[in-house]
Amino acid sequence: MGIAENKEAILRYFYEIVNKRDQTAARQLFSPQFIDYRSRAGLPADPLELHHHIPATGTIFPDVHDDIEAIAVTDDKVAIRVLGTGTHSQELFGVPATGKFLTWTATMVWQFSANYITARWLAFDYLSQMIQLGVIPPLKHVVIPQASTGTLPLLNGQGQPLASSSEPEQLQPLLQYIAALKTGKLTPLNEVIASDYTDHGGWIDGLPTGPDALKQEVSILREAFPDLEITPQHMFAAGEYAVLHMLGTGTHQGEFFGLPATHKRATWMTVGIYRLENGKLKERWIDASRLPLLRQLEVIPPLPFEPLAPLRFLPE
Repeated sequence: MGIAENKEAILRYFYEIVNKRDQTAARQLFSPQFIDYRSRAGLPADPLELHHHIPATGTIFPDVHDDIEAIAVTDDKVAIRVLGTGTHSQELFGVPATGKFLTWTATMVWQFSANYITARWLAFDYLSQMIQLGVIPPLKHVVIPQASTGTLPLLNGQGQPLASSSEPEQLQPLLQYIAALKTGKLTPLNEVIASDYTDHGGWIDGLPTGPDALKQEVSILREAFPDLEITPQHMFAAGEYAVLHMLGTGTHQGEFFGLPATHKRATWMTVGIYRLENGKLKERWIDASRLPLLRQLEVIPPLPFEPLAPLRFLPE
């Protein structure tokens, strides 16, 4: 499949399967060997069973709706950030239906091969759902996303497909960001972050604008996890966008999300879509496996947790 076909397939997934709850397109889009890598504790997550998989959120949120905030497309991958909304109408995290209208975000990378979707790496904002339901109290650096005022144009397939780019200079700002995370050296970030850089949340929220945003993020992470290890999983460019999917690992030895050190080791996943302008990072849409991270630190008690259930299709 090409760039235009990959974009159309992902738009169909969200517009038809998620928003309209119409699963007709599933067999056309997904490989029988599709694997979903979820943002669970103990990453990298084990793959689900090798069969078609669709998030079964329709019973928990009957009016679930995803708006697309950012999308980057190449000839074999699509990265996308969505803003989800829905009314809590069935048990979730052990909480009976509340009728509350919830908002959340998710950022993911989809893999294509032989005309089908073959894999997904998903970072989903379960943590803000738990806060909105009152399961856990508000946390430092966690901001509840705001619902959009209307359907975003990309959701209806408008706009032109983004061109793929493998130019090394497109990825230089991300390489500098990774280097800062690994070494703690912040000064080089001044050269690759725009003065009006904006972060759209989903990881460490409430960051300032400009270069200080990612510099502050790096400082928070390295103070909380001094032995921080970073392992990139996917990194690619698409038009004015660059995508970085990576794993972080470290021992919790300093305050994080307002929580004192637990001295436990944890691994987490982040998936970020970055918009570049004049060779500098201009905007970012990112989500992280924040809930699995906190569960590894044992600061959140065990709870019933399986909001995304695999759906096995019956033979035609």
